[in-house]
Amino acid sequence: MAGKELNCIYGICNLIDTPGIFMEEILQETVQLLPSALRYPSMACARILLEGHPCETADYQESKWRLEADIKVKDNVSGIIEVNYRQEPPEDGDAPFLQEEVKMLDIAANYLGLVIERKRAEEEIAHLATHDALTDLPTLLLARDRLGMAISLARRNKTAVAVMFLDLDGFKAINESLGHEAGDYILIRTGQRLLACVRESDTVARVGGDEFLIIASGIHDLGNAEKIVERVHALISQPILFKRNRTIVGGASIGISLYPDDGAEMEALIKRAEEAMHTAKKSGRKPFRIADSSVSA
Repeated sequence: MAGKELNCIYGICNLIDTPGIFMEEILQETVQLLPSALRYPSMACARILLEGHPCETADYQESKWRLEADIKVKDNVSGIIEVNYRQEPPEDGDAPFLQEEVKMLDIAANYLGLVIERKRAEEEIAHLATHDALTDLPTLLLARDRLGMAISLARRNKTAVAVMFLDLDGFKAINESLGHEAGDYILIRTGQRLLACVRESDTVARVGGDEFLIIASGIHDLGNAEKIVERVHALISQPILFKRNRTIVGGASIGISLYPDDGAEMEALIKRAEEAMHTAKKSGRKPFRIADSSVSA
């Protein structure tokens, strides 16, 4: 390859190796580099189409003078990279694109495929570090982070945040009598049901064996939180069909704490919600319990 093509490839390599760079930035910078590597850069434009999402130069227009290469991730085509001449290039006896330019585009497509694969692996690792492997719900680590953000937002907007600590009733007996497969299935279905009870802006996390945490932000008072808990309890109490021939009936004990009434710090709110849950479980009279704000955390 000649100097222009090599400079383009080196430029893409430097982008890929830039610490902390986002995939979108790599794509945007790559489409800017490509036209300058062609014989007639003033007439050229470029586009990367990745999983249906285009990234293109401002002057992009499709034409019949086009060169493209597949972007493959693990042998599967995930997109294309293409360059176009917006008008017919000068007649000089050659094809519109030189073999060096064809090779350059193939190399660029290969590099993009490799970086996409790497970025996806990094995203998967990051997801696994903050999500429960069984239910795919956030872990306590991520829940704490989201609760901290919810408190900060509520402080600015003068709203409330509800923290609900939920523990399944009779889960140990289910595990012992029906086995861990049934127990795992109950946990998965519980997570799905909890998600169905809350808004997209709320958080449902698995924080222990059979313990879950719900964070409801932007609410106005305790009444809003109680409505959520009532929906949760009604859904959790419905029978679960296991392997088509076994019906499992369960329930849950739930504790509620409220920012700012029950504390201004996330650890205090989680602790008070958990304490209220244990009180509800011991009493057995009511499925949920509100934290006692008169008790010091």
